[in-house]
Amino acid sequence: MKQAQKEQTVNKIREFNRFYMPKLDLLNRIYLNSKYSLIEARILFEIVENKVCFANQLTEKLKIDKSYLSRILSKFEKNGLIKRKISDTDGRLYNIIPSKQCKETVKKLVEKSNDKVSELLSPLDDKDCEKIINSIDAIIEILSKTEG
Repeated sequence: MKQAQKEQTVNKIREFNRFYMPKLDLLNRIYLNSKYSLIEARILFEIVENKVCFANQLTEKLKIDKSYLSRILSKFEKNGLIKRKISDTDGRLYNIIPSKQCKETVKKLVEKSNDKVSELLSPLDDKDCEKIINSIDAIIEILSKTEG
């Protein structure tokens, strides 16, 4: 890729980030008027979505610092959102198990997030929504090539 094209692409991605983050209210300290930050909400979502969840999986998937994740998980455990249980197959790993409260919290956060996005899309017609879907699919397909 030519340097000029690379710079233009970088600038466009940054422009899009500056546009969509406030649109979806992602810049506030707390996420969707909950008591969780965006990263905390995302971690809770991953814990609930995965049948078996280990901290190292979360650090890899979310590209989050191990010590930062550890502090968040300790907070969740203290608040009754998760339990950590030594893995049956590897005594060095702890399986992160969501509580009923955790599952209910994630369900509410997903509903709030869906409502926020639906509100954003409400003035659009089907054609515009289809353009968004196709554009997002294209971005995911293209950027997936960079995983390594």
